[in-house]
Amino acid sequence: MDITVLSTVLTDYIHSEDAIDVHFKVYVPKKTSTQLRSSDGDILLKGLTLNQNCMSSDGDIKLVDLSGDIFAKTFDGDIIIDNVTGLLDSHTSDGRVINLSEQKTLI
Repeated sequence: MDITVLSTVLTDYIHSEDAIDVHFKVYVPKKTSTQLRSSDGDILLKGLTLNQNCMSSDGDIKLVDLSGDIFAKTFDGDIIIDNVTGLLDSHTSDGRVINLSEQKTLI
């Protein structure tokens, strides 16, 4: 499946009422591998068991209940991890990597 949303904004015509806000909620089988890209928005991956690859230019990435090899990169946002097993390669240029599983064991 390939979903793409493109929008053109004319210079000097953008106002808050003209802004575009798009949300997707996609349900897939548990054994699904994904490649997700967002130029200005958050990504949430939950409950999958194969390899995942996600990147956001400006947004948080939340990884919950995943197993498999995972690559996550955001240039401006946090990467939030909760109950992830497997090889994890995560990078953020302007944000934090937060492991909620580790914080739960400290309480």
